[in-house]
Amino acid sequence: MSDMAVGRSICAAQLYDKINNIGKITKYKLLQSQYASILQKQTNYSLA
Repeated sequence: MSDMAVGRSICAAQLYDKINNIGKITKYKLLQSQYASILQKQTNYSLA
């Protein structure tokens, strides 16, 4: 493999890692917000 090809594949791997991490963070935040809204609904029910 030439130096450019190696550089390109390293770049692609780093980009893939970044996308993967963003996906995990997004999923985590979505779960958190869903959990928060469920908790809020439960609190509303118990107050009612």
